Order: sequence, then C-alpha cells, then structure tokens
Amino acid sequence: MIDCYGKEGQVPSNLETVACQLGIGKNMAKALKAWARTAMLLHHDGRISDMAKRIFLTMDPYLERGETVALLHWLITSNFRNFSAAAWVFNYLHVDIFSLQNAISGFKDFLCSNNAFYADGTLRGDMEPVLRMHLVPPESHADDHDDRFFSQLRMLTATRIEGHSAYKRTWHHERPHVSDKILLYSLLGTLASRGTASSALSDLYITPAAQASPGSIFGFSKDGFFAAVERLDKSGCKELSLSTMPGEDAMVTAKSGFDSLCTSSDTKAIDAHIFGRVLE
Repeated sequence: MIDCYGKEGQVPSNLETVACQLGIGKNMAKALKAWARTAMLLHHDGRISDMAKRIFLTMDPYLERGETVALLHWLITSNFRNFSAAAWVFNYLHVDIFSLQNAISGFKDFLCSNNAFYADGTLRGDMEPVLRMHLVPPESHADDHDDRFFSQLRMLTATRIEGHSAYKRTWHHERPHVSDKILLYSLLGTLASRGTASSALSDLYITPAAQASPGSIFGFSKDGFFAAVERLDKSGCKELSLSTMPGEDAMVTAKSGFDSLCTSSDTKAIDAHIFGRVLE
C-alpha cells in the first residue's frame, strides 16, 4: 500500500479502489487501512505518515530487518490515540499467564470503563490475531504462510491452565531486535508523550497508568531493561543521561536540546533526529 501510493502521499478513501489497485479483497483493504492507522503509518484522512515513508520507502522496503519488526510493534502498542487490543495486552495485562477469555474479559472491562461497548465476538476478533501474531511457533512449525509476524520478538509462548490452552508472557534479559536506536526512540517517545524531560527508570519499565512503558512493551526483565538503558548511556548517547537515585532506581533525563523537545511533545522532531528527515 505504501509502495503503491507513496508518490501521491495519500491512500484513496474508496475501499473498492484500494482493493482493485492492490489486488486484494474489500475486507482486506479495510483491515489494511485500519492496521496502518493503528501503526501510525496512515493518518485518519488517508495521508501516508512520514514514519511510513521512512520505513517502506527508505529504511526497509521489504521488511527484512528484525529492528523494523520491533519498531512496528512499538508504534502499534504505544498508540493510545487509536487504542487496540495490542496496546491493552502489552500495557495493561500484567499477569504472566492468561487465557484468551481472560484477555477478552479484561479488555472488555477496560473499554466499558471508558464508555466503549462492544460484543464479545467483536473483541474476540480483535484479540485473537494480536495474540496469534506474537506467539512463538512450535519448533516443528514449517508453514511458509504462517501469519505470526511478531513471533520473531518471542513475546508469548503457548502453555496450559487447568488443561486448557493459554498464553504466557515472556520476560527476557536480552532483546536482540530492540537495537539501541529503537530503545532510544522508545525512551524519548515515552518522555514526549508525557510532556516531561525526565522520569524514574522504574516508571518506564512498567506503570499502571495509561502511558506506554518500553520495558513492558518489549518484554524486558527488570534487570535486562535497566542494563539495556545503562548500556545505551555508556555508549556515548548524546540524547539521554542516566543518574542514580536512592534505592534500586535511576533517573533518565533528556539532554542536548531533547529536553525541550520532550517537554513540548515534539515527536516529529524526535522522529526526524532518530530516523532522518523525509525527502519530499
């Protein structure tokens, strides 16, 4: 879709036009546009975002890099303006083992508390693909058409609860696909979304508030997340500094001009710095 309409910079509003030009069904065209908006690759008026142009027209047009998978995962799960089942699972679902019905019920309760009401069948249709896409496939799985796009990140594994199928969140010390660039981007983006230049590292790991948490979204163990941020700081990172706090915590602070970008929530300037400006 981005390749087809990249030069025009706009995806047609007519679904039949999109379906015919891309050679897909009308329902697939609708789903494609919906997920593109959720991933912040498409504005609601159909304009292709600068981030989409960076990814698909410059950085990784054939989706060959694990770093891009991690970036897309971040864009979807940190998007609270277009809230999805993925955002709920990786920001609000803090239990490690859960069933599909647990996830649906929790998501439904959350939506109802925000005066949004949907049928269980609709929520199941939202939740099932999110969990399936992040599920690590069995070693024997050799289906070339498998749709578990985010399984490379190894966020969920299959398990059993009282004899029934369930999911288990994985927490790892290392996350190879989450490069220093993606980690830096998630940290700056989180600070900017909160309109602040600094935050306790523990609050960037997991928070119960309606705010994205890089540690939770990427499934780092707590020690792993702290170690990754410390490694970023020691690598000569000019955008962030890390200072110790009483106890077992630390303070992350934007610097070198990024403090003002974060406090003013200037995410466009942050995007341009991390990934480069879009050539018109």
